Amino acid sequence: NYGEDDDVDTQGKYWQTLTINMSTSSGLIPIRLINALPSYPNEELGITDEHRVLQTSELLDLVDYHSVLVGDFHMRDDELEDEISLQKRSLTNHIPADADTFLGENNHSDSIDKIITTKISPIRISNVSVIKYNRDEPTGHWPIAFDLEV
Repeated sequence: NYGEDDDVDTQGKYWQTLTINMSTSSGLIPIRLINALPSYPNEELGITDEHRVLQTSELLDLVDYHSVLVGDFHMRDDELEDEISLQKRSLTNHIPADADTFLGENNHSDSIDKIITTKISPIRISNVSVIKYNRDEPTGHWPIAFDLEV
């Protein structure tokens, strides 16, 4: 958690990861799952858009042949800056652009969540679904389910 005494540049420096071994015909292959939420710019906390881009870049640098990055990047894929462009990094977001993973104010919806692998990854993501239901809070992210195979 971010507090008054924390340096804003270190906020988000430690990412949640889980490594599991998946059994394949070639033997066990370690797969790293990365759960990520780069900072959302907040003037009151001194978090700038530059921090978001730096943190997102750091996260994308973690994605390799045997990893899956799952998270909220606060922007659609086509809005990401050049230094964090998925296309320029040869990365794929497996959530369709029209999936509407987030519902904002005035019923504005967007697909800003990600399930990212490299384009040449042996990891296959399928059956991606956004789980929408009646909820008390009208705005926010919808849960996302998917299957993962190697």
